[in-house]
Amino acid sequence: MGIAVGDADQDADVDFFVTHFSGDHNTYYEQVDSGLWADRSEAAGFVQPSQRLLAYGTQWIDLDHDGDLELLVANGDIDDFTHADRSYRQPFQIYQRTSSGRWSLADSSSLGAYFEQPHLARAVVAVDLDRDRRTDVVVTHLFEPVSLLRNHNAVSGNSIRLFLKGNRSHRDAIGSIVKYEVGGKARSQQLFSGDGYHCSAERVIVIGCGEARSIQNVRVEWPDGTEGAYGDLLVNQDYLFVQGYLEAYSYSPTDLMTQDR
Repeated sequence: MGIAVGDADQDADVDFFVTHFSGDHNTYYEQVDSGLWADRSEAAGFVQPSQRLLAYGTQWIDLDHDGDLELLVANGDIDDFTHADRSYRQPFQIYQRTSSGRWSLADSSSLGAYFEQPHLARAVVAVDLDRDRRTDVVVTHLFEPVSLLRNHNAVSGNSIRLFLKGNRSHRDAIGSIVKYEVGGKARSQQLFSGDGYHCSAERVIVIGCGEARSIQNVRVEWPDGTEGAYGDLLVNQDYLFVQGYLEAYSYSPTDLMTQDR
């Protein structure tokens, strides 16, 4: 149904999470070598919590900027099969990665009222709507209004947001790869489109930095194969990268909203 794409295990490559129909668990594909993915669903802890649910939209988001991604999954059946021992409305799930590398479900009672009720959820869109540097979530449903879930999470880390514009490649710069170092570790993120389910998230790369005050050796590989080096960037700022210009332009959220209009 849906697909989340990102560096789930923080080893500087791309992993996949694919949602499925009821009776077939969701699948986590971890990149174990360049261009080679392995099904790590059981080892990562995704099988049992998803086996009896029908999942749609999904996103990997660092909700608290600690550097580790959370996984959001929207669930809900296609019809009322409660007579066949299948839940119709189903819980919206948030997974957190543990120190062992497995993923566990967050306690719904600690997340807010929306998570304490079942839904017929479909699309999951990641976007910072109120420009407070925390990623919010928009969820669509059957027979229920769209929900805007504002992120009031206590932020435990610093962050950087990167906006990319191409001029030699296509303007949206989809497929660009940003490589950097944070806390002495190499990381990378790629700019995607069409993620989730029947939707696309905000065109921005959000980097959770934890306690780090900067990220180092920032490089961009643009879709046409050209590269740009941008040095070190301070945290808690928004930056605009324009292909062909080796300078990171610092933007305020207000500037970005004005530009969007």
